[in-house]
Amino acid sequence: MFLEDCARAIGMISSVFPIGSIVGPLAGGVIVDQFGWRWTFMVAVPPVFAIVALAYRWLPATTTKAAKPIDMPGVISLTLAVLAFVYALTELSQRNVQPNVLVVGVFTLLGIVATVAFIRREATAEDPLVEMRLLRQKEFAYVNALNFLYGAAIFGLFSFIPLYAESAYGVSSATAGALLTPRAFAMIIASSVAAYLLPRTGYRKPIIVGLVMMSLSTFVLSFGLHDPVILGLRIPSVWYLATIIGFSGLAFGIAGPAANNAAIELAPERIAAITGLRVMFRSLGGTLGTAVIILVASRASSEGAGLEQAFVGIAVVNLLAIAFVFGTPDRVGDVTQTARGARPAR
Repeated sequence: MFLEDCARAIGMISSVFPIGSIVGPLAGGVIVDQFGWRWTFMVAVPPVFAIVALAYRWLPATTTKAAKPIDMPGVISLTLAVLAFVYALTELSQRNVQPNVLVVGVFTLLGIVATVAFIRREATAEDPLVEMRLLRQKEFAYVNALNFLYGAAIFGLFSFIPLYAESAYGVSSATAGALLTPRAFAMIIASSVAAYLLPRTGYRKPIIVGLVMMSLSTFVLSFGLHDPVILGLRIPSVWYLATIIGFSGLAFGIAGPAANNAAIELAPERIAAITGLRVMFRSLGGTLGTAVIILVASRASSEGAGLEQAFVGIAVVNLLAIAFVFGTPDRVGDVTQTARGARPAR
């Protein structure tokens, strides 16, 4: 019963989170049009202070034992690895000047060295940042690979939709931000329903359905149609984009609660560690995926054409991610004997 309630709770969080996606892009678009893009960073300062104050006031104080020390060598080596790979990809994305091959090579090598150092550190650290024992389990490998690709798809699609709308369709920043609103509403509705139905549907079916729908929406988006004629009716480009983006939001809403909960089934008693791994792999996928998309867009004849090529890649990534779904748990409480026997002792 606890796992079912936990699954619904995390799913409901997934349905509330997109509310910020309604206000943020709308406000950001207006700010860019009126004051410039730099002010979009300044406007986030007051909400941050408000969140800190509310958290201090309303979140319950912890009564657990003293926190473990932070694995700073692990933090530093992982940060260096990600930054090095991203910088190498960024250097390759230069359009106005020829990329420096030496810089690319040096930072790629630095990324590899930092990755090796991170793995060795985590394998021997007393309180590691990432528990390698969890990563070595086959079931966790499937889940982490799924989250990596899932993060790349999420960031890759929604981070670049406003830029794509502006460069390929010539809309204003405010309109480009407003195009993300259908996505947020669709995610809220779909996540709420999907979270409630998780005990009945299991995890795999909604993830697969969501990934297929994501792939379809990004593939259609790559066509770059302007004012398409559908069933004899001419659809304005803005409404066409809003419909596709709303469909993709529906897809993410269906897959999100299940994707957020699947790994917890493997070791419910390690929910904190597993949640941290999920966020880490999803963020890594989003960071590196974003860098790759920028590289693809920079090498195309125009930003719009490059992003359309990237959308095809995202569609393929979504379909590839389905292969990893079959290695994840399917039902609440459905934990394999292998995972049970391999759980590390507290």
